[in-house]
Amino acid sequence: MTAAALPLLVALGVWQLQRAEWKEGLLAELRANAALPVAALGPGDELERVQFRRVRLVLGCDPPPPTVKAGRNAAGRAGYVALVRCTREGAASRGDGLLLAIGWGERPDSWKAVRAWPPRDPRPVEGVLVGRDGSPAWMLVASTGAAPLEAAAPPALESIPNNHRAYAAQWFGFAAILAAIYGAYVVRWRRGG
Repeated sequence: MTAAALPLLVALGVWQLQRAEWKEGLLAELRANAALPVAALGPGDELERVQFRRVRLVLGCDPPPPTVKAGRNAAGRAGYVALVRCTREGAASRGDGLLLAIGWGERPDSWKAVRAWPPRDPRPVEGVLVGRDGSPAWMLVASTGAAPLEAAAPPALESIPNNHRAYAAQWFGFAAILAAIYGAYVVRWRRGG
């Protein structure tokens, strides 16, 4: 069992080191995107390549009520962010949609004071594009809040975990412990104990 488990543990450690290199490259790309000027995207443009970049998309959005979640404003104050489901111009289906963070308020019902709701018919919206877990897979954090809401803060690059090196150390540690236990077993076995 040790002969089978030891190479597997080492392989998992090497795999995590490879993932760490991939994640560092991805974070460098996202950091570079954040420094680029606004990109106007058309219906067929890929969102993956412009993640964390300021973009302009043509969106049509659902009417209220929005989804409300805890979040921060651009100044870092805690409160609530209103999210509406929108569809990109030219999208084949609703599955091609994204969430639009229309703004931040101190209270969960702050969105009720919004005077001009994002329209159902497609209009240009500018903001920072970020990927998210779940459906839809994308969120656009609007550059300006829908009055009287303030602009919400987009997720920071620092919030993306990069703990693959720690995982690699863990797998290599498991391999070292297994080797030490097996070595102690062999020594004891040879002594007749």
